[in-house]
Amino acid sequence: MFKKILIVLELTIVAATSYAPTGWYWQHPLPTGNEYKDVHFIDSNNGFAVGEAGTIIHTEDGGENWSLIEKETTFGDIYSVFFINSTTGWICGEETMLYTNDRGQT
Repeated sequence: MFKKILIVLELTIVAATSYAPTGWYWQHPLPTGNEYKDVHFIDSNNGFAVGEAGTIIHTEDGGENWSLIEKETTFGDIYSVFFINSTTGWICGEETMLYTNDRGQT
């Protein structure tokens, strides 16, 4: 009986470790741990925040949940975000100025 328990335990350990994720993943606070420099809401639900290391995040539920906007390149710190209407906005930082006319999709 003890031998069966030992075999099941060994198989469980092997199965658990063979599917472990590789690398490091940010856990808390989500979506990043970077300091934010500015936030701007387009309306009561949609907003953007920007900050250190080119961080740009977006919310669609009034700030309850935030999503990191992935970029192809990295920027220095971003200090300001502003929208003139629901689709057109700019972000400015130490190394960049970006423009969008599709609510930050591009």
